Amino acid sequence: MLFSSCDNDRGDSYEEQIVLSNVNTTAFSATVTSGCFTDLSVNDLLSGTCGLLLTDNNNDAETIFDSWLSGNDNPSSCIIINKSKKQSDGTVTVTALELSPETSYSYCLFFKSKNGKTRKLGGSGSFKTTKFDPDISLCEVKNIRYFDATLAGVIKGATDDLALCDVGIILADNQDNLILDNKVNKKDADEGSSFDLMFKDLHPDTKYFCRIFVYPRHIGKAYYGDINAITTKSLEEMAVDLGLSVKWANCDLGEQEFSLDGGDLYIWGYTSPSPKGITLQEYKFWDSESESYIDIGQEISGTQYDPVHVQYGGKWRMPTKADVEELLECSMSKHFDKENENLLLSFTVSGKNGNSIEFKGNTGYLTGTLAFTDNSLSNNNLLPLILMDNNLVLPPSLTTRGTRIGRYHVRPVWDPSI
Repeated sequence: MLFSSCDNDRGDSYEEQIVLSNVNTTAFSATVTSGCFTDLSVNDLLSGTCGLLLTDNNNDAETIFDSWLSGNDNPSSCIIINKSKKQSDGTVTVTALELSPETSYSYCLFFKSKNGKTRKLGGSGSFKTTKFDPDISLCEVKNIRYFDATLAGVIKGATDDLALCDVGIILADNQDNLILDNKVNKKDADEGSSFDLMFKDLHPDTKYFCRIFVYPRHIGKAYYGDINAITTKSLEEMAVDLGLSVKWANCDLGEQEFSLDGGDLYIWGYTSPSPKGITLQEYKFWDSESESYIDIGQEISGTQYDPVHVQYGGKWRMPTKADVEELLECSMSKHFDKENENLLLSFTVSGKNGNSIEFKGNTGYLTGTLAFTDNSLSNNNLLPLILMDNNLVLPPSLTTRGTRIGRYHVRPVWDPSI
């Protein structure tokens, strides 16, 4: 293929203007490195624009490129790359991105002066992009819990093209739904091409299917790895047998494992976590007209007002007064901060069978039971019973020192009698 250079007289052939070096291709890109335009000064070269004309209409490439040379800045079927790296010796490197894989292209390097009056072509040729064939590893389970799972993926063999792709993992409860418009976690791919992604809001004891995908954004076609199956943990794994009438969860409601600073806070009668405190007038079980509490029962454990029963279902519920009193007869040990011996971090409850669970220290745990604070037997004198440990010596105890609008942790129990 031969093109003339073009200034005002369009007199010199491209061989006299530029010397080709090489072309490196991937599935989605091509990098052309050229020699120099021999009749241009360094200042002209650096102030003007060097770039690449590109077309997959190979039969009409000469006509398309000559149209640009004649002053047409937008020839049909022509990709114009205006960005290049120029060296003072005239060497030019141009990279074309977002190409189609396994496609033949014709190209020609160009120069355009700063004022646009001088145009030159040189260094024409053709290339074919490679096949896009990423090696997508099977989705690996890094950590699986009751309500979330961390999955890992590795993509090999397409490192140079992954910058133009989204990569990620699709998760669905039916393997027929493993498509990109389903539950997807993704990231922009980079050279690492290995990644961990967490999926939240899963259901316990549920089978899910997952697979890795690579999605070239400019192609609009997804490439998939093999399908893998995972099953979230059953909530029954959370229940610890202490040899009591009920089993106690090993962590607070809102947690999946015990921690000193995790778990949600609940207001008595609310089934969703409370992110902040409320006033009595904002409490949905307070009647402002009569200035009294709305009666939802003195015991809400196992009812529609029980956050554990609503969220976990089955045999799960809030602990009652009787459940806590039974728990407090177990062996107790306390754990203090190493640097501050007056700061109680947690306490451990151990059953006679050797099993144990841990509670946060210096905080309160709601029960489902209301207790009268005096002998008037008025609904307004009923306050939640709270398992609390603010004492550095004595074991935890049940108290009514809290209020109905206070926010507290909840420790679920599993009741075999339900």
